[in-house]
Amino acid sequence: GKTNPGELVRAEIKVDWALEIRDPRDANIPLLQIIPYFDFVTYPSQTPVYAPGNENYLKAKQRWVGVDVWWALPVEGVELGANLEQNISNSWRATRAAVGAREYVQYNAVDLAFWQMQHFADSEYRWVIGGEDSSGLDAAVVGGRATVPMFAEDVFGFVQVEMSYWMDSTIRENFRDAGLDSGDLVLSVGLNWMPK
Repeated sequence: GKTNPGELVRAEIKVDWALEIRDPRDANIPLLQIIPYFDFVTYPSQTPVYAPGNENYLKAKQRWVGVDVWWALPVEGVELGANLEQNISNSWRATRAAVGAREYVQYNAVDLAFWQMQHFADSEYRWVIGGEDSSGLDAAVVGGRATVPMFAEDVFGFVQVEMSYWMDSTIRENFRDAGLDSGDLVLSVGLNWMPK
């Protein structure tokens, strides 16, 4: 349903590791990144959505193991990529993927990042999330993040904005019937620890 400003809707802990193949002409430029990760997501304030008894349907059921792959184009700061991930929760074995692009710009001490992704998922994911029992397109996502150095070495603060819109008309109708929006606008703030 609707949320109030400042309400804690989602909490996430993600651990990843970047494996890089670097440009032989300039070792500072990664040509290919392979990033395996584990991502735990929970919704602390979640209430029933579709039916009585269907309480907290995602509250503790998202433990994703996945991999991101990004390839740097000859245009500086532009990358193409893909993602594949599997939920390893005992109660929900969903699979999803994405393809898209991201762009980087550095302005003084501020690092700016932008991304555009198209997500896909299996029927298990789309059924639980949107009531559509078939594989196919999920949400189209666009976002941006500003990152700045903080008080300690290897610690960075960020502000992030991300918008998503569900591409499947049946899922949008199911959301509308449940009193939910067919898209999201999420503002996030946080800290990243990125040891060298």
